[in-house]
Order: sequence, then structure tokens, then C-alpha cells
Amino acid sequence: MEIFPVHIAAFDFDGTLTTKDSMFAFIDFVKGKTRRWLGMVWLAPMLLGFKLGLKDRQQAKEQLLYFFFKEMPQAELEQLARRFNEELVPRILRTSMIERLRWHQEQGHPCFLVSASLDIWLKPFADQYGLQLLSTQADFSDGKYSRNFRSPNCYGAEKLKRIQAALEGQPDVFAYAYGDSRGDREMLDWADEGVLIRS
Repeated sequence: MEIFPVHIAAFDFDGTLTTKDSMFAFIDFVKGKTRRWLGMVWLAPMLLGFKLGLKDRQQAKEQLLYFFFKEMPQAELEQLARRFNEELVPRILRTSMIERLRWHQEQGHPCFLVSASLDIWLKPFADQYGLQLLSTQADFSDGKYSRNFRSPNCYGAEKLKRIQAALEGQPDVFAYAYGDSRGDREMLDWADEGVLIRS
């Protein structure tokens, strides 16, 4: 009996399913644009250190998000994330890629949302669209946002690692992958059909 491969599809979020970065959009939604810009001025030395290679991507991201969400209650952030998904995310979705996602789902392909953005604001979207979420995971201590992530930053090689872990035990897979940046390279190179989205 001939065994056909299972087809799966992996989608990046920022710049692929959306037309803009969701992290700063969520910060703006929670704190407002003025406070975000003032915060970026305060964080300028840290961001310069990242640009110069003195601070790694995860450290910089942890510090930036902790600056804005420090000790915010988990329940409050989750409520804001649901509102963010209802009120703002629909305005930044890339229509052609949502149609492609729907096509894969109509074919019965399991679909993954693979993103360096945090599960806080991605989970409502993943739940709405029936996607398995593989993302950077926030951590909460005593119900409040804490400094360090609960998982490695889901960027670059970590994206591929997460997909392969999710597919463990599935010997024959035909994979589609969609991404738009350097952070998606390993995932796109691994896929049988990797699609680079150009804005």
C-alpha cells in the first residue's frame, strides 16, 4: 500500500500574515504611542548595544517588553490581547495570505503559526483561525508579567526546532512554509515548498 506524506503548512506572523510588526502594535495598544516612543528613547542605549552585537536578540527583547509590561497582571494582558485581536489585528492582516491559509485548511493540512512574537497576543489569533501556536512564551510570576521568557526566542533556527518537535513521530511530511525575513530562513530552507513573502 502506497503511503502518501502528510502535508503541513507553517506561517510566520509579522510581515507574512500581517502587513506590519505586531509587537510594537500591541505595545501601542496597551500603553499608547506617546508612551511607547518615550520608552524607546529611554531604551536607546540598550537598543544600540543590540545593534552593536553587545546584547543578544532575546536579552534585548526581554528587556524591552519588561520595560512596558513590568508586573502587569496576566489576566489584564490576556484581556487586552483579546481586544487587540478583535479591534486591531483585522486591519493589519495580509488578505492574500489569509486566503492561502484558508486554502491549506480546506485541503485538511495541519497549520502552524510560528512566530518570534509572544504567545500573549498571538494566542487569540491562533485560536480564532485554528492554528497550532509555536511562539516565544511569556512568563508570569505570581500572576504578573516577569522579566525573562519561559522559552527561547522563537527566531531563526529556533523556529525550525519547534516545528520539528511538533512533528516528532510523523515520518513522512511534505511541508509548506511562508515567511518574510531573515528570522524565517531556516524554516523556509527546510520546507519542501518555502515561500518568501515580499511586501
